[in-house]
Amino acid sequence: MKSDSSSAEAVYIRALCLYQEDWEQGLKCLENVIRLDPDHSKAKAMIVKIRKFQEKEKTANKLLHEENYRAVSTQISEALEISPVNSNFFLKLLFNRAFAFSKMGLFRDAIKDCTRAMKNSWAVTKCLRLRADCYMTMRRFQNAVTDYEALLNMEKSKNYKIN
Repeated sequence: MKSDSSSAEAVYIRALCLYQEDWEQGLKCLENVIRLDPDHSKAKAMIVKIRKFQEKEKTANKLLHEENYRAVSTQISEALEISPVNSNFFLKLLFNRAFAFSKMGLFRDAIKDCTRAMKNSWAVTKCLRLRADCYMTMRRFQNAVTDYEALLNMEKSKNYKIN
């Protein structure tokens, strides 16, 4: 990426990857895209999307502390439409909405969200394992060790084995 840092499209693609794990870093990267190409329409649209997501998440967290669970579930449902599926944000939002549903006595909805999050969370370990393998192939051993250790800790903390 360093050799092609002036390419707005390359920086945009990097921003999309960053956004999956850390929307603040993704947003900073998108702002760099706009500096490189002030007319980059995809970056502008993504910035609007991230800011909208931030607003929904912030409002939901505030409402959660106020124990306004119905409003929490509404805000989170709207945020889920913005968040990339299977991202950490998506899973966290599903959990928070399940919590709100449980507080409202909507246990079936809470179970549905928990089940959905658990079905998607398999990707976390599978992707981590694949990334570690890729780091090994690229001879980036320290990165590989970090991922393998994270995998080991995750699998130790579970009562079941992940295939």
